[in-house]
Amino acid sequence: MEKKFKTTMKIIFVIAVLSGLVASFSLVKTIVKILGN
Repeated sequence: MEKKFKTTMKIIFVIAVLSGLVASFSLVKTIVKILGN
């Protein structure tokens, strides 16, 4: 049970980091587009 819980936490952490990277990437792209115009 303990091990499964830790694995789940790790997966959630990885997903959170990835979605954070995607969000900041799209934010940067939006800023570049605004500044480019």
